[in-house]
Amino acid sequence: MKKTSRFVIFFFLLFAGFNFSSAQTELPEKKNSLIDRFYIGGNLGAQFGTITSIDVSPLIGIKIYKGLTGGVGFTYQYFSNKNYVPKFQTSLYGGRLFLRYYLPILNESLFLHAEYEMLNYENIREVSGIVVDQYRDWMPSYLVGAGFRQNVGGRVFIDIAVLWNLNDKPDSPYKNPIIRAGINFGL
Repeated sequence: MKKTSRFVIFFFLLFAGFNFSSAQTELPEKKNSLIDRFYIGGNLGAQFGTITSIDVSPLIGIKIYKGLTGGVGFTYQYFSNKNYVPKFQTSLYGGRLFLRYYLPILNESLFLHAEYEMLNYENIREVSGIVVDQYRDWMPSYLVGAGFRQNVGGRVFIDIAVLWNLNDKPDSPYKNPIIRAGINFGL
């Protein structure tokens, strides 16, 4: 029990010291112009093999108020599955609107995320692994979750988020939980 307590105290002091030193090196906040409130970035992802998936999702956001940002994005995904006869290939595309609130703890590194996304995707109807029908449809997704932002220098940040699709249906393009990683650049 004593070893566990010592470890927890040591970890807490180390973490608190790191955050204190980070806070000391930040420059005082200045009044930013409109262009300074914008940022660009997005996500890139890839998976190769029997199931291949490539994701390109750029975004543009704006700082709305202290800790609150919002924006729009575009999503394009290529998907291929060799388990079907013939091999199933498709593209998904669409747009999204999002809000993020950076919590006023840990130098605003933690954030809450809410997003509405509408993707056009190709759905299939199969019987015993054989594709008998393909059709395109629109699928809304309501994504909520939390994440962590890390400054990597200047106005460049890496974001990692864990999201949950509240509209998780069998033909949804996402399976819960959704893990996203991306990079954002302040203008």
